[in-house]
Formats: sequence, C-alpha cells, structure tokens
Amino acid sequence: EEFSMLTRDMDVRVRRGEEGMGIVVSQDNILLELTPDGSAKEDGILRPGDVIIAIDGHPLNGRRLRDHMGQIPRRSVHLFTVRRSATEARPPSPGHESKHGSEQANTIPAGQDGTKEPRK
Repeated sequence: EEFSMLTRDMDVRVRRGEEGMGIVVSQDNILLELTPDGSAKEDGILRPGDVIIAIDGHPLNGRRLRDHMGQIPRRSVHLFTVRRSATEARPPSPGHESKHGSEQANTIPAGQDGTKEPRK
C-alpha cells in the first residue's frame, strides 16, 4: 500500500511516427530510453523510469508492451497510462494547493514538461 502513495498514474498521448514511437522498454515495460529522433522525445512527456501499465485503455497485466502493440490496431496516436514515481512527478508543494482540486487531478503534475493534448 505504501508504494501506491509514492507513485502517480497518468494518461499520456504518444504519437507513432514513421520510425515508431522512439522508446526502449524493459521486459517489465519500464521506459529505459527515449531515442534521439523519436516522437516520444520530441513530445517531452514520457521519461525514463515511467512504467507503462496500459495502452488505449487496455491494461497490460504483465504482458510485454511489444507483444501487446502487435495485437492492437495501428494508430497515429496511442493513449499510454504510465506510473511515475512521485519524486519524478514533482507534485505541488504542501501549502500551494489549487482551489480547483478536481481539475488538478486530471492534469500532468506541477513542473509541467508537456501537454496531454496532441500538438496541432
């Protein structure tokens, strides 16, 4: 139970470019690397250490990302649910709570380094 308090799950849109998404993941679906010219690095949202737990609303449940990607329809943008360490997510400091708490729960943590919406 303590582990869940130290992590935060968030949904991130990931573009699939001509060369794929530009991510390298472990067998446990932990993001190890963003390739230099990949769309994921360009978007700036995913980070090494993120754990990919679902794609397009389908939990991986221990299946490898690579295996799952071969079984779902190819899209130009996929919705990844990632679990990030709370220290990596940089939540707001105590005492700086937003008046719009429910709104804040649906956004990327403070210290934003991207947007959940695809670029136009």
